[in-house]
Amino acid sequence: MNKLSKGIIVSGLGVALLLGTGGSLALWNVTSESQAGEISTGDLNLTVPTTGQKWEANVGGSWVDIDISTYRIVPGDLVRLTQPLTVTLTGNNMKAKLTVDTANAITATAQGSVPGNFLTVTSAFPTAPAGETAPTQVGTTNVWQFNGPLVGGTATYTQQITFAFSSATTGRTGALATIDLSKTNFVLEQVYTNPPA
Repeated sequence: MNKLSKGIIVSGLGVALLLGTGGSLALWNVTSESQAGEISTGDLNLTVPTTGQKWEANVGGSWVDIDISTYRIVPGDLVRLTQPLTVTLTGNNMKAKLTVDTANAITATAQGSVPGNFLTVTSAFPTAPAGETAPTQVGTTNVWQFNGPLVGGTATYTQQITFAFSSATTGRTGALATIDLSKTNFVLEQVYTNPPA
């Protein structure tokens, strides 16, 4: 057998061994990017502006402006906070609930009585700006639901909260109390009604 024949046999044996042991030859192939485009996420946010807040007291059936830092409430009083809230809700299936949380504002004791025993808190429907829809109340609670994204993405609503010092208070219940109303919190949470993905 001549040298050329031997070389061909050895070369063919090498290819056979390569294929038989799981190797592969480099065949033609190509990869192309899809034309799926991009997808964007929505947003949920809540901020409390530092301006536009107003405190009022009901005096003789009329609401008058007060300085809450110096005003001293007594049984039978109603004081009201008007608070702007800047809400962001975007996303095709966005729904969210706004909770007015006063739990941390009425926990301190005063004259042996917790403020929750003589102070009640209610919130009114948040007033919607032009072009937006007001949220709906969840039952009789201080919870309000937005049933879709905001038309403009972000809008400033006006929330009113009324603090009532019970006229049924007796003795010295609630006397000399200091109640930190700044601990009233606004909580915005997404509500997802579709089955989990």
